[in-house]
Amino acid sequence: MKVSIWNWVFLACIVIVLTITDRNLCAASEHRKHSKVHITNFKGEAENKFKTDESVYVKGSNFEPLTNVDVYVTENKKWVNGDPLTGTDISSDGVETIQTTSNGNILKTMVWGAPTVVGKYDIVVDANQDGTFDTGDGDAVDNKSIDPGFKVKRFLP
Repeated sequence: MKVSIWNWVFLACIVIVLTITDRNLCAASEHRKHSKVHITNFKGEAENKFKTDESVYVKGSNFEPLTNVDVYVTENKKWVNGDPLTGTDISSDGVETIQTTSNGNILKTMVWGAPTVVGKYDIVVDANQDGTFDTGDGDAVDNKSIDPGFKVKRFLP
């Protein structure tokens, strides 16, 4: 059986298209897999200890570009896949819905304005806005261990 050069070119094109598609799908799932949330102060600097007269801010990276995400301020706990988020936000203004940038970042955003309450807390980003912590769907938490993402201590003048 004789195969023409055009058959080989056609076959090569199919292989190239499938390879590019596979790489893009892998990159997209990898992109969501490593979403990160960072707790910051009003200057945008990393912070994990606040006083009751300070506001809490977040930044994030590696989320889906130009999509809305929900940001929860919650009591500290060890987060596991499938944990419910609905009803867990303890901040004075509730869940924050933030649109990511074209690069998939969350710009510095206040998520709990002063006055805050003494305690140990976590920040959880619900990337698909389904009200559940889903590690495979791009959700992120400041610290998956039992250690709190941040603490609020009493303000002493």
